[in-house]
Amino acid sequence: MPRGIMKSLKKLNHTSRLASLYPYIKGLPGRGNLLHLLTLFIALSVVLLSLTDLSRIWIPALSFYSIIIVNFLFSSIRVGLVNFRRLNGLTIVEMLLNSIGLSIMYMADALANSRVIGLVFFSSLIALATLLRGLIIRVLTEDDLSYTLKYTCIISTLMTSPLLDPALNYLLTPMIIGQVIGNALHLLYSSYINYFYKIHGLKPLKLLSAMLAIFLDGRKDSLEKLAEKLNNTSEIKVDCLIFREAGRKNVEIAFIIPGFHPGPFRDFGSSILPYLIEERLSRKGVKVVIARGLSDHSKNIISRR
Repeated sequence: MPRGIMKSLKKLNHTSRLASLYPYIKGLPGRGNLLHLLTLFIALSVVLLSLTDLSRIWIPALSFYSIIIVNFLFSSIRVGLVNFRRLNGLTIVEMLLNSIGLSIMYMADALANSRVIGLVFFSSLIALATLLRGLIIRVLTEDDLSYTLKYTCIISTLMTSPLLDPALNYLLTPMIIGQVIGNALHLLYSSYINYFYKIHGLKPLKLLSAMLAIFLDGRKDSLEKLAEKLNNTSEIKVDCLIFREAGRKNVEIAFIIPGFHPGPFRDFGSSILPYLIEERLSRKGVKVVIARGLSDHSKNIISRR
């Protein structure tokens, strides 16, 4: 996120900050575990990698398709937001960038008669893919550094090992450079963000993971625990005007003006509190009208307690 935006967000109430990030939360497109799509992209990457000697295509194929097994094993550990589908989606992005890098390398070799330029582009895209892999895994694991390092190291090894074959050895150095730079950058960048952009002592990556848990998995517990640390305890008034027939004790209509704000998003915080109030009073036979009070996200109720 740009520095200027971070500074402006720091001036807002913390729940306003959470709500302002809502439009940027997107789920992964499609359904299922993405195995068919992953198989296709791995095949594309393997073919491009083996163009100089297709008789050795089984070597990168064996290594790259092993990533699917690694994804399955790591997804079974049940850490944070990690699942088989998301790991496969991440691998698809990595294979796509790998294929683009190889394509540019071959084009540079054919058009400019310069393999060096192509190898530089290839190494750069490998570094980008590795950087994205590390950052996304760190967020999906709720800032679990140990899990992130284990996964990224295994994937980097599987991406590099086929290039030990003499027929592919010319790609070994650019691949190693790209993997090392990408892994170093994701470690440095995530550590920098967590250290210099703490929000009242909370790591931004943990906060982002907790928000994603709501939008991707519907889990509110992580964000509730973090949000309780960000805000202060305050008293919220709810004005209620009741109507009953003359001479009767039973309330017919309740007109409610809440002092809280129904937010920040989805069913988190006080977003659905008006509906809960209406449901509770309806059971008693009371018709409920809830007006929108003069409040903003600073009046969100975060804790269920």
